[in-house]
Amino acid sequence: MKTIFLDKKEIQLTKDDLPMLIHGEDHAGASFYTISLIANLFLKGHKVIVLCGYYMAEEQFKEQIDNLDEKLFYTKEQVSDFNKAVSIKEDINEYIFLLKNVELFNEEVIESFLKRDKFIISGDLNKSPFKEQILERTFKTKIYFSNIPNIEIPILNKYEGFFSSDKLKGITNLKV
Repeated sequence: MKTIFLDKKEIQLTKDDLPMLIHGEDHAGASFYTISLIANLFLKGHKVIVLCGYYMAEEQFKEQIDNLDEKLFYTKEQVSDFNKAVSIKEDINEYIFLLKNVELFNEEVIESFLKRDKFIISGDLNKSPFKEQILERTFKTKIYFSNIPNIEIPILNKYEGFFSSDKLKGITNLKV
């Protein structure tokens, strides 16, 4: 499990920090941070389900989890399988939803996530045609690994993000 830091102090993020938005361009560190965050939540006993752009996310997740015998990850080609899995879970309201690579998904998928309470949206918002719609949603926590128009963030080193919530602000990163 990777340790998450805020201003060089370890922090524990929970479902109380949701909904969450994580923005980052390619190679800024947002993807690995997102997968590490969802792995941490899973290891703390939270139920998670993930819709992501690429299969590599599941591989990164499994590297941080000792044993995974449940199907939790679905790729952009498996949206219908994801929807079916969501529809048959009796305890679906207990799940944390992750939409990773938001820029690869259509409006219908994005809207389905934005209607939920416990979710994380991650990806390059600058490449999403639905950026404005996403930014209209109120997020308890926002993390920016790269610049986004009209949102001021400090200068960041590689693999650092600007963390902003009602309670906390600062620079976040992982100890790897």
